[in-house]
Amino acid sequence: MNSIKKIQIEKQKQKAIISIAAGNYEDAFPILKSLVITGKSSNDIEVLTALAHCYSGFNCPEESLFYLDAALNIDPDYLHAKFLKGCVLGDIGESQDGIELVKNVIKNGLNNFETYGNLGLLYQSNENYASAITAYKNALAFTDIFYPEKLEINLANCYSELGQFPEAMKIYDKLIGNDSKDTHALYNKAVASEKMGNSPQSLKLLNQVVAIDPDFSKAWCELADLYDNLGVPDKAIECRAKVEEIKSRNRTNNNIIN
Repeated sequence: MNSIKKIQIEKQKQKAIISIAAGNYEDAFPILKSLVITGKSSNDIEVLTALAHCYSGFNCPEESLFYLDAALNIDPDYLHAKFLKGCVLGDIGESQDGIELVKNVIKNGLNNFETYGNLGLLYQSNENYASAITAYKNALAFTDIFYPEKLEINLANCYSELGQFPEAMKIYDKLIGNDSKDTHALYNKAVASEKMGNSPQSLKLLNQVVAIDPDFSKAWCELADLYDNLGVPDKAIECRAKVEEIKSRNRTNNNIIN
């Protein structure tokens, strides 16, 4: 392959990687797939890993694992592929294997907010909330972190799961103070409030959530259960009807897209 073609292929690869970093998997996928199918980059571990990243973004874990294993067959120590494989294993319910892989990646030098944040997710999905808290705190210690709010919500939820409600509420209140329409913070604070036995506050917060986002189905489900507990069955029925309406609309939209 001459040097001009090599430069062109490298430009295509970098363009795809930049698209993935921005979450634009649809733009990156055809570029990467073409590079692999044509054989131009079939042994390029960065291309294989980036393609696996796309499949993971498309919620196709088996395809993602196929390309990650291909990359790791070429270089068993390629940390980015090992890290992504750990995350994908978590997606398919193999959280403990995923945890071990990501811990190994961090130990070997790929330690940043993303690796620690995903380690936290893996621990959280494995219901190891104390270890998840440690991982999230490590992630939040980095100064170049993107969207710390997502990690803070997860951290607060872990505190809530452990019954450490003052710590959880402090984080929820901070996020809501920064953005009064943060539906995720409002919703999770409502769930924690109900665990604490404060049903009136939970009811108020959940109604705020659905007023801001009428399609927040989890909030409608939580409202339905809360109304049942409060002995208001008519309201519970209304909320569950709203959930079914949202599901039906989503099914219709998916059929149109497909």
